[in-house]
Amino acid sequence: FVTEAEIILRRLYNARETIRALGSSGESEITVAAQNSIAQTLCLNWMKRLESRLDSVYVRLISEKLSDCVELLKQGHVDYMFCYANQQVSLPIDETKYSYTTIGKETLIPVAATLKHSRTPAFSLPGCLEDPVPYVAYTHESLFGKAIDELIQRKGHSCYLSRRYENPFSHTLKSMITEQLGFAWLPKSSILNELREGKLCRAGDERWDVDFDIRLYYHHS
Repeated sequence: FVTEAEIILRRLYNARETIRALGSSGESEITVAAQNSIAQTLCLNWMKRLESRLDSVYVRLISEKLSDCVELLKQGHVDYMFCYANQQVSLPIDETKYSYTTIGKETLIPVAATLKHSRTPAFSLPGCLEDPVPYVAYTHESLFGKAIDELIQRKGHSCYLSRRYENPFSHTLKSMITEQLGFAWLPKSSILNELREGKLCRAGDERWDVDFDIRLYYHHS
C-alpha cells in the first residue's frame, strides 16, 4: 500500500502544479459539445464574442450528433452543450439537473439544387402520387428527422415523397442535394451563400419550414 500511496501523492502534487500553471497563465479552458450544424455556424461567432470578453480562452469543441452530445454532458466530459430544440420533439435531457439559455433561432427549410441557367429547383414539394419527389432525409431517430416526420404527418401538409438516402448530418445531405439526388430540409444559416449565389433554392414555401431554438445547456451546479 505504501508504494501505491506514493504514486497517488505524486499524482496529487503534479495535479496541483498543473492547476497553478493554468491559473498563472490567465487562460480559461471551456469544453463544449455541439451538434454538427451549430459547430459550423453559430459556434464560430460565439467563440469570437467569448474572446472579446476574456483575456484568453482555450475552447475544446466537440462536434457530434445530439445523442452523443447529451451523453458527454451527462458524463461530465463537457462544461456546456449547444443543441437545437423544437416544441414538437422532446429532448433526452433531465431538466431537474440541467439549465439552458436560448441563444438563437434556426429554421429548417426545404431546398434543392437549381436547374442549369435558371432559378428553378430540380425537385419541389408537394409532388404527386404518380411522380413522388426524391427525398434526401435525416435518420428517423435524429432530432431533425423527428421534427420533419411530425411536419409531414400533420393535416394540411400532404405530400408524396420517395425516400432515397438518409444520414444524420446536414452537411452530408447538403452534398447529396448539390449532386441533384433529391431535395432536403437544411438549416438556413448553413446555406445562405448557396441561396444567394443561386446554387440552391427553395423546394417549398414557408409552410414547410420547421423552426428551432438554439440552446446552451449547463449543469445546475
